[in-house]
Amino acid sequence: MLAHRAQFDSRTQQDLHMLHKVAVGVWDMRYYGFDEDVQVAYQTCLPGIEYLEESIANLLLAQFHIDSGQPEQALPPLGRNLKINAQDTASLTLLGAALGNLGYSDRARQQLVQSRELNSSYPGTNRELGRLAIAEGRYKEGIHYHREEYGLRPSCEMNVVNLIEARHQYHIHRHGRRAKNYAELINARYWDRLADGELDLDCEPESRKSIISLACDKCGTHLIADVIQAITGQTSDWQYHPDRNPMKRYPKPVASDSFIAGNWYPNVEMLKLIRQQRSRVVLQYRDPRDQLISGYFYCQKPDVLVNDTGFSQSMRELPKHDALSQLIKNWPYASMEWLVGWVESDVPLLLTTFEEMVGNKPRVVDELARYLAKPLSEAQRDAVVEATHFKKKSASLTIENVSETFKRKGVAGDWRNHFTPELVELYKQEVGRVTLALGFEHDPNWQA
Repeated sequence: MLAHRAQFDSRTQQDLHMLHKVAVGVWDMRYYGFDEDVQVAYQTCLPGIEYLEESIANLLLAQFHIDSGQPEQALPPLGRNLKINAQDTASLTLLGAALGNLGYSDRARQQLVQSRELNSSYPGTNRELGRLAIAEGRYKEGIHYHREEYGLRPSCEMNVVNLIEARHQYHIHRHGRRAKNYAELINARYWDRLADGELDLDCEPESRKSIISLACDKCGTHLIADVIQAITGQTSDWQYHPDRNPMKRYPKPVASDSFIAGNWYPNVEMLKLIRQQRSRVVLQYRDPRDQLISGYFYCQKPDVLVNDTGFSQSMRELPKHDALSQLIKNWPYASMEWLVGWVESDVPLLLTTFEEMVGNKPRVVDELARYLAKPLSEAQRDAVVEATHFKKKSASLTIENVSETFKRKGVAGDWRNHFTPELVELYKQEVGRVTLALGFEHDPNWQA
């Protein structure tokens, strides 16, 4: 510290003001989930910490000690803050985290509950309460707190990862093993709730004939619609809404011999429609790496069907590497937000993945048929699989009068043919933790 003092003594007041802003930024980054950036920012702030406002300096020191695995060292600076202001929510939350790491669960919970009572939306408090509950085997309570934290900041990657992990811990408790991916995790939750009597949907099949088939953009929207059409005999109704804001778009109810299909978002009106109609929702997603590759090639089509606001044109004009870099920075996390947003909207739904659909379609068709209350014989199942083969004409594309050239390859893992080592590292940096949490990779050091 002394080695850096002369450096900071020679700085201007403007430099010190900037240092203070960086320190506050560190705090914001830490609690909004930007862990990698925080480590760099710590190194910027710690040498000049004595120049910072005392309360900010104490919080930074405490968080640094907790992150460094020395929670006992966090207690003195937090004590100094709380001596000045016993109702400082930031210090109470950090004190709860430190005490929890030291094994003092009851005292930790007391501090965290007090912080939550003072400010129920303070970032990190629900997360720490969730961790305590999970560690003590109170899984549903832990999931509740992590959902609260996610609801406050759904765009925070840390919140998404913690919520998924909390659900995994409950799955392990109930089923004795970790789910292989997010779809298995969430579908098991649906069947568990049905078995536990928390859902009565399958007891009243006549009251909920409505089906809604959803997929994120470039995740096989027409494929899942074709499969549902083949299982049920109903036709897909693909509606378009003029509003450019996806959170304001919602479809109109359809006739009983049709079902809604599309890329709809879980906005208020959409969820209201689902609950009123007691709809069965099917949601398909895929590995975002394949999704963005599909999106890139879609933008290269001269007859691209999107309401082009210049995005498709920019994808055509940029070199491929630059275009994929832009997609990596903007698309994958938005897709994951869409997916987790639907799951956490709390409407009953079943997930399918594009990877399972093309790699193990008979199993997926069986589970879909069971969920849709349309059980199939083995012969009927095989007929659905054959009718919806990639090389066969798409029923939903035909209804929409869209050319079969809309389809591209219909395979999983094509991203490996297009990701350079640099793109792999960029992807890990942007959404690496969520990719692991969703089960698309199991090794953080994955490569193409």
